[in-house]
Amino acid sequence: MTASPELLAAALASVFAAYFVFGFTGFGSSLLAVPLLSQLAPLAFVLPLVLALDLVASAQIRVGAAGCPDRGELLRTFLPMAVGTAAGVLLLVWLPESLLLSLLGALTLVWGLRMLHPAAALPRAPIARAWALPAGGAAGLMGSAFGVPGPPYVMYLSRRVSDKATFHATIASALGLHFLLRAGVFAAAGLYAQPGVVQAIVWLLPAALVGAWAGLRLQRDVPATRFFRLVALLLAAIGAALLARAGLAAWAANG
Repeated sequence: MTASPELLAAALASVFAAYFVFGFTGFGSSLLAVPLLSQLAPLAFVLPLVLALDLVASAQIRVGAAGCPDRGELLRTFLPMAVGTAAGVLLLVWLPESLLLSLLGALTLVWGLRMLHPAAALPRAPIARAWALPAGGAAGLMGSAFGVPGPPYVMYLSRRVSDKATFHATIASALGLHFLLRAGVFAAAGLYAQPGVVQAIVWLLPAALVGAWAGLRLQRDVPATRFFRLVALLLAAIGAALLARAGLAAWAANG
């Protein structure tokens, strides 16, 4: 990234906004940061940069979170998430990107809208633990392939954990483990050896940390019902964005 004042200011603002959302909800940073920073630098440069910010910010959020993560849910989803992370690259070879993004986008949009329905506020029985396998696998797969691990895990955990603080801490911890797995893959592939990547991380990390801190502070003051409605709105927005991205990918492939 060329360190002109305008470029640096745009990058700092993008990173602050993305990690404010991450601090508030526990997910969603990559979907905001990657498209914004991709307007300023190549995607191969942006992905390892954002992943490094994700890794540090998730640790900050976990330390500052008011609740403790649900260790049972973390253990149930870790192995399928690790397998999904490894399988993400292979799946890109076998299936069209537009199809994968369409499936994830549609599911995320429908789930977010479903959470917004008034009936969603009524007490409901939690879904079975067996759903941890597809949820963890899908989170790892979509994170490895497209940098979007959060929605599948959030959709699962929203029907397993009703306490806001525990939900937030568990999301941050699970994604932190996923980021660590991906960072090892990226480092082995030499993506962090690109000129300027480490320098960009150093420049943008303060904005990510301040944004995550601000989002985390705000999250503590928001009632649980409003928090989960905001999570549902973010899921719906992510689903719509993924569907739009899938449409653009299909148009580019056919055009």
